[in-house]
Amino acid sequence: LARSCSAPGGVVFFPRLFFFVLALLDQMDRFDVDEDFVLDREDTQRRNRRWKLLLSLSLILFYIFVGALIFRLLEGRREVIHNDHITDWGYLNSVYFCTVTLTTIGYGDLYPTYWASKLFNVFFVISGLGLVGYSISTLADLVTDVSSDIANKFVKRRADQGK
Repeated sequence: LARSCSAPGGVVFFPRLFFFVLALLDQMDRFDVDEDFVLDREDTQRRNRRWKLLLSLSLILFYIFVGALIFRLLEGRREVIHNDHITDWGYLNSVYFCTVTLTTIGYGDLYPTYWASKLFNVFFVISGLGLVGYSISTLADLVTDVSSDIANKFVKRRADQGK
């Protein structure tokens, strides 16, 4: 095992930090955890999920606007005659194209015509769908937390009324 993890110079490259983390995780079960600590940790996790959602939505907007700028530069400011109407690739139409593409709607009214923009579109869609999927899962976690909190408050209120 040491040979397979060795650096090209023959020095064993197996970080000791890995073993330290494993030992620390093994010791975590032995700690007594206070109930207030658990509640604080749950609040912190909930707050972290909200920040993750805000961050992922901000990344999607940034991704769309940067993608629109790149499509605008690749397609250029030119007018294309498409189905008897003129379509130009201005910045607003590029934002529209990126949004429609990322949401997988794809109306077909705008489409890349140059090979460079077609190639960029492939990478834009593949990486963008991963980003959108992450945002949807983060949103689902947040909705689950909020609905769980509402249900817990309702059960607690009903229990207090029964006393």
